[in-house]
Amino acid sequence: MSKTALASADPAEIAALRGVFADGYTADDINRVFGTIHEVYGRTIVCRWQLLDEGWYQGNSEFYHQDGATYFYDNGGVYDWLSGAPDAPAELGDPLRWRGSPVPNSDREGPQHALTDDGFHNCALVDMDA
Repeated sequence: MSKTALASADPAEIAALRGVFADGYTADDINRVFGTIHEVYGRTIVCRWQLLDEGWYQGNSEFYHQDGATYFYDNGGVYDWLSGAPDAPAELGDPLRWRGSPVPNSDREGPQHALTDDGFHNCALVDMDA
C-alpha cells in the first residue's frame, strides 16, 4: 500500500469533499481526505479498521479525532458529511464541534488499542501480517 503525499491546503478542496465517501473508502482515500482536512484545519482524524491483512486495511471502521495521545469519538458530523448523508450540513463547519467525548481506555475497540498503523490516518486492531 502506498503512502499518500501531503494534501492541498486549498479550502475549496474541502468543499469538494462532501459526499466523497458515499460509495465507501480505502485506506488511501482516508489518507488523502484526512490529510487535506489536517492541512486546512490542523485537526487529526484517524480511521480505526478492524484488521490489516496482506497489506490492506479492512473490516468495520470508525472515525476518531486525535489530540496528542487522547482520542475522541466523532460526533457524527464528519462521517455524515463525508458520506453525503442527506441530513448532513452543506459545510463541514466548526472543527471544535467535530469531536465528541474522549474514548475511555475500557473501550477495547478504540484506536488506542490498535496493533498497527500506517503512520498517517489509518490503524487496525488486528494485524494479520505480523
